Amino acid sequence: MGLKRKTQNLQELLKTYGTQIPVYLSSQLANDEFKQLRKLIVDQHLKSVDTTTPEKMAAAKRGAAKLIRPHVIGRKGPQYHGFSKKILAGKYETCRIMDALYPVREEKWKAPISRRKDTELSIQDFSFLDNPVGTMEFFRKLTEIEAEALSLIINFDDDQVLDVAPFLVFGVIKQNMLPITKGGHMKPSVMKVIEAVGLRHFLEIGPFMSLKNKKDVWAFPMKQKNIPAKKSYSKLALEPTTKEKIQDQLVIKINEWLNQIGLEFSQSGRNQLNVMAGEALDNGERHSNPESETGNWTIAGFMAKRGNGSSSTAYEYVCHLSIMSVGSSIGETIESTPESAHKKIESYCDKHEKHLIKRKFNRETLRTVCALQDGVSRFDQEKEGISGGVGIMEFVSLMNDLGSSPIVKRKPQLTIVSGKSCIMFKEQYSNGVSKGPEEPRMQWFNAKNSLDYPPDEDYVFDLPYKLQGTIVTMRFTLDEGYLQEKVGENG
Repeated sequence: MGLKRKTQNLQELLKTYGTQIPVYLSSQLANDEFKQLRKLIVDQHLKSVDTTTPEKMAAAKRGAAKLIRPHVIGRKGPQYHGFSKKILAGKYETCRIMDALYPVREEKWKAPISRRKDTELSIQDFSFLDNPVGTMEFFRKLTEIEAEALSLIINFDDDQVLDVAPFLVFGVIKQNMLPITKGGHMKPSVMKVIEAVGLRHFLEIGPFMSLKNKKDVWAFPMKQKNIPAKKSYSKLALEPTTKEKIQDQLVIKINEWLNQIGLEFSQSGRNQLNVMAGEALDNGERHSNPESETGNWTIAGFMAKRGNGSSSTAYEYVCHLSIMSVGSSIGETIESTPESAHKKIESYCDKHEKHLIKRKFNRETLRTVCALQDGVSRFDQEKEGISGGVGIMEFVSLMNDLGSSPIVKRKPQLTIVSGKSCIMFKEQYSNGVSKGPEEPRMQWFNAKNSLDYPPDEDYVFDLPYKLQGTIVTMRFTLDEGYLQEKVGENG
């Protein structure tokens, strides 16, 4: 009677899953139940295929053995021990970021019960500001591993957070990938920023038990709108927030950063920053989903007090701010500019797509350079009554106003990653240049600052893999002596 009851339960299992019963279920069966299940799977498979000849019967038995093998391994070996139902029952899910990084992801993606590999991945210089190519290579490798590994340990080897933006990209990936990550190491100074900015839950990282405080970090916690993810996450200050509210919060936060060196924004400075933030968030929405103009964005930042190495009591205040949108790239959306602007952009691309015998620029990258200049917008601004074409240069101007310093290592830097394009505002190309007070700001990334010459390949280049969206990320240092002197000169 007992055996019959078990068989009926197992047949119910077969009715639900067919011969594709999840390993996490079969591994919970008692030995006699498992033997019975093996027989039922074999019988059901043999009934479903042609066994009319000895050759076909042999092939059918080999097929049955393949069905049984994962269940036997799951009971005898350590591969599946401790893995949650969420992992073992996981299915392929589309993700715009991962699918663009690894176009054959769906083809290569393995069912969890057929995976065997445990993997470890480490990253150093995790920064679009310092290492955009290496950072994109990390994300490509992560996406490849997600398609085939059973578990993954990730080690963050930097001594401090060099850039917020990669963690925003990583968070979007974590919200959509199979949850195979199983820890790794991270320095306390990195933990402190991750916790303060509100990224820990977004990255699906457990509590930092060794973290004692968030001292010397002034965070602008992550905020989002319509970010594409298959999961929901809690305990984060990510509830729907109006753009206007975020603009106000950003002004208050950067003013708080300035307060640490005895300065504050003037009213005109507050107004300028408020408008700039609104323009940036508007651009994120417009460019990520140009058809409906109701796209998405994520914004986060922080200021950290760090030793500058000159003495044990000498510090500097390093500021970070990043905005990301998932969707169309700048180079893709700028193709829909009004006809007069479109002709100029395409003329620039024709001129510089190939130069000398060295390297070919991707047209999308050249279009992105054009899109950054003041006054360039995909909208007919007079006809549609929409302001545009000044967002990036406003960011660049703000960064230079707050972060200017005669000390080389403190000089400001802004990087744009959009599609396969990377553009770096830094060093001699750190700011837009205007010919007069009412003239547009331009930065063509060459010594002449002219669209007649190609951009410098060290500052404008194509990336090896595509980011399906856009990142604008900046870092600048508040140089107290320089800024106090500048305030004094301006009265």
